[in-house]
Amino acid sequence: MHLLLRIITMKQKKKLVIVDPIFRASRLFFTYIASIGAINRDYKVYIITRKDYQNPQYRELFLDLDVDFIPIIDAVKDKWYFKVPIKEIRKALIYVRKNFNLRSNTMLYIPGWNEFFPWLPLMLLFRFKGLHEYKIRGIEYDINFLLDGRQSFKSIIKLVIFYLLSLKFKNTLIGVLDERITYSASRGLRKRTKKRIFLIADPANSKLFINEINEPSADRLINILIVGLQSKRKGLDDVINLLKQTSNELNNVRFKLVGRLDADTEIFRGTLNADKRIDFKDGFMSEAEIIKEYMKSDFVIIPYKKSFHSSSGVYAYAILAGKPVISTKHGCIGYRVNHFNLGFTYESGNISELSTVISNLPPMSSEVYVKLSIRSKNYAKRNSIISHNKILFEDDK
Repeated sequence: MHLLLRIITMKQKKKLVIVDPIFRASRLFFTYIASIGAINRDYKVYIITRKDYQNPQYRELFLDLDVDFIPIIDAVKDKWYFKVPIKEIRKALIYVRKNFNLRSNTMLYIPGWNEFFPWLPLMLLFRFKGLHEYKIRGIEYDINFLLDGRQSFKSIIKLVIFYLLSLKFKNTLIGVLDERITYSASRGLRKRTKKRIFLIADPANSKLFINEINEPSADRLINILIVGLQSKRKGLDDVINLLKQTSNELNNVRFKLVGRLDADTEIFRGTLNADKRIDFKDGFMSEAEIIKEYMKSDFVIIPYKKSFHSSSGVYAYAILAGKPVISTKHGCIGYRVNHFNLGFTYESGNISELSTVISNLPPMSSEVYVKLSIRSKNYAKRNSIISHNKILFEDDK
């Protein structure tokens, strides 16, 4: 009798099936967030991912979580990231259809829609009819197709595909990490599509900060942190050009770069090693070690180029640490910094403007800095993991 009850319970248990072929950086983190939310709501979690998924970030976040990994995807390493062939996306969806009960107690979650556009939504629309009963959840990083004045041919196609997807899958919710969606045009397909696309909280992992305190520098310098792998679009050349053009200035400023150089930015290694105003810490660092660097800094600079217009984990951690942000003016991050008054912005590539910003940064003891820090922490409270999962599982029963 007890065995029968157990079998019935197992069959009825809600399931979260996550398709995350890339399983790295922010995609891995959003998979982690969804897993926590699901487990707390009594879901069983399955993660369909690439075969070599056991990276250092996995070991930091997933070892103690009760989730089942299904490593069936052959992802192709592309520099530091991964490219997923169309046939591998198809393989993942075939596995979902064959191995999971297509009922309302199953939720399908995809933490990176834009990487798999247009193939994944097209497959859902035309190749996998049996999936229509699923709850579908996802994270979309690129919302230009919903913004006024950004309607390229590709964005219009994307808008149409999202609209068709929302018609077929009645229980679809796509979260976007970009407050600019609140002022996108409210007519035509965009208005209809927005019924399925919602602003969702953009959190950092607050558990990493529990035992951390600010460690202001004793040298009275202004310490500015740069974080992460420095690909070309991360805008490191703005900082390099600033150092070159102010060789006898900004002596009260110290930059610290924590992260590796990409092949495109290796040309900057000589300057990074020679200029005393920047400390370059090359190589891998754990999340806990990186958090300590946030706490030691006064500001965090995010000099991303105009090709980078979405959110960033660097931004989320800077805000959670209460550090004012120096960023370029465009995109999601520039909008947030300006709209919520969380720091200072400059035009990408305008070194004179960046120099003016750096030269006029307020000291940590000033009222201006304290107010910036308070606003940052309040923003982080509104964008917590709990807030994120309330949207993700908003109709959970």
